[in-house]
Amino acid sequence: MLTEQVFNIICPIIEKDMMTIKNNVIDYAILGSSSGHYGWKEVRFCDFDIWIFCNNISDIGMISGIRNLIEDIKAVVKNENIILLADAINGPYKPEIWRIDSKDILFLHLLIDDSQSYNERSIFTKLSWSKYEAYYNKYLLKTLLDRMPTEYDLLHSKCGILRTLDSLHCGVIKYNQINLSTGLQLIVEFNRESTQYIEFILHSVMMISRNRARLSKQKEADCLENTGFAEWYEKMYGDSFVRFIAEYKAKVSDYGYGVIESITVLEKMTICWLIKLRDELEEIYEKK
Repeated sequence: MLTEQVFNIICPIIEKDMMTIKNNVIDYAILGSSSGHYGWKEVRFCDFDIWIFCNNISDIGMISGIRNLIEDIKAVVKNENIILLADAINGPYKPEIWRIDSKDILFLHLLIDDSQSYNERSIFTKLSWSKYEAYYNKYLLKTLLDRMPTEYDLLHSKCGILRTLDSLHCGVIKYNQINLSTGLQLIVEFNRESTQYIEFILHSVMMISRNRARLSKQKEADCLENTGFAEWYEKMYGDSFVRFIAEYKAKVSDYGYGVIESITVLEKMTICWLIKLRDELEEIYEKK
C-alpha cells in the first residue's frame, strides 16, 4: 500500500471522529513514517501513528470514541486487500507479524497522552515529535518541548544508551498499554522470543543514532528517512551498523520479522554497538 493513500483515507475519518469526543481531546497529530514528513513510500506493513492529547487519559467516553474511530477506519478498508490491526501502547510496538503473505498489514498505533503522561516521556521523544504539526494548534508539540537534551540524557534518559543496554541484558522490555475495551492502563512485557523485542532493537539503534545527531544540531536527523539517514550517518561518523539496521527495518516492512535470521546475533551486535557508543560519549562527557 502507498502511505500517501492511507494518509488521505484515514485523516478525514480521524477529523470527523475527534469531533465526537472534542470535550476531552485537546489536539492530535499523525507521527512517524505515515505522516508524510519523510515523503511517501510503498510498504506491505504500514505503521500509522496517531497521537491524541487529551484532558484525562482514563476518560471512558474518549476510549469509546477511539474504539469507534477504529471501527470507522475498518469499515473503509474492509474491501481492500488489507488486514487492519490496532492498539494503544507506548513504545516502538508493532504487531506479531513474522511473515506477510497475500494481504498488507495496516497497524493503527494509538499514542494517548494527558499532561502528566506526556511529561513522563523521554526528552528525546519530545524533541523528535516537536517537528510534527498538530491538527488544531500546529505548533503544540513544539511548545510542549520544555528543554533541549544533553549528552547526559543520551546516556541516562528513558530512551538512552544505558537503559537500552539494561533492557537487552535482561532480555525483557516493558510498555504501558491502555485496554481499549475497559480503559484500564497496564504494563505489558515482551521477551527475546517476540517480534516486539526485535522491533525494540531496530528502533533503538535508529533513534539513538538520530538523537546523537540531534545533539550536534544536524538537520539530517529530522529530515531524512531511515535509509537516507543511515547513509548520511555512516559518512558523518564512520559507522556502518546503523545502515545495517536500516536495511533490516526496510525488509521487515516488506516481509515481516521472519527476515531476521538470528535474534541472538542481532542482540549481541547491538549490545557491542551501544557499549562502544557509551564509552565514546562518557569520555566526551567527562571532558566537559
